[in-house]
Amino acid sequence: MNESQSGNYTPCTTHGLYICKDCTPVGMRARVVVSGGGNKFHSSGFCCLLNEGQNAVDARGGTRSAREFMSPEQAQKKGKTQCSHCFGSFCSICGS
Repeated sequence: MNESQSGNYTPCTTHGLYICKDCTPVGMRARVVVSGGGNKFHSSGFCCLLNEGQNAVDARGGTRSAREFMSPEQAQKKGKTQCSHCFGSFCSICGS
């Protein structure tokens, strides 16, 4: 099930996105993405910082942790904090 089919999101009327980092407060998000090896939670599995971390695991010959979807509250209980790219204003890696 993708985000648009889940029924848990109200599209952002400004940007037309189902997960809009500018318009949707983190507490309003039905679910976020985490990996077992990281310490952040992400609004999307397409986050460049999430992918960069998993590519670094590949480069050193490690095994990637599986990605999981959960509520922001569950992620915080696991000690995860917000990704600066997903919930910030600018990414120096991808420029978005």
